[in-house]
Amino acid sequence: MTTRFTPRQEIIEHPEREGDEYRFKVEVNTYGDPEGSWAGNAVVHNTQQAAVDAAQDLFGRWTAVKKWRVVDLLGNVVEEMK
Repeated sequence: MTTRFTPRQEIIEHPEREGDEYRFKVEVNTYGDPEGSWAGNAVVHNTQQAAVDAAQDLFGRWTAVKKWRVVDLLGNVVEEMK
């Protein structure tokens, strides 16, 4: 079962991943990038909320960021900038 676009406080359930193995990454789309093009780095967050906080922090500091999203390590988008 995969849940997409969940509220920030909701726990996402994936029977194929449990516990500490379930992690999240931040991806951004910047001005000048094609629509739908996303980039990220090697930083992995232990919780969805930590990844959302990092995305919001990056958005506030880096003026080139147009949009951000949080993805799980399975590649599912779990939250996007609203």
